[in-house]
Formats: sequence, structure tokens, C-alpha cells
Amino acid sequence: MIYSITSKASANRLVTLTDTGSGTPVFSTLATAATNTIFRGVDFAPVPEPGSAMLLLVVTALTAVCSRFRRVA
Repeated sequence: MIYSITSKASANRLVTLTDTGSGTPVFSTLATAATNTIFRGVDFAPVPEPGSAMLLLVVTALTAVCSRFRRVA
């Protein structure tokens, strides 16, 4: 999949182009800019995979437990 914006001067569109392997790509409009606005680019928000999120949670919990024992000793 390729995400892009069109080059129109106003009311441009956020589009996607999907290669289905059939020789003809599928073109879809995802959003159209509001009146008197334009899209300037495409950016993705990072979303961690479930395994990474769980690892971060475990490390945070272990750090909290270890810091508690350090204070007592």
C-alpha cells in the first residue's frame, strides 16, 4: 500500500494505492481536505506491537519493585 496526497491547490485528497497483484492497482480516496485547507503530507503515529508493549510493562513493574527494595536496604 502507498499513501499519498494529491497535488491539487485546494481541497486535495488523501489517497491510497494498493497493489493487489492482479496487474491493476486499486486507488481509493481516504479523506478530502476541508474548504480553504489542504493536506501537506502523510505521517504515521507509531504503535508498538503487543510484545513490545508487554515487555515495557514488565520492565516498568520490575524497576518499581527493585527501587522499593533498594530503599529498604
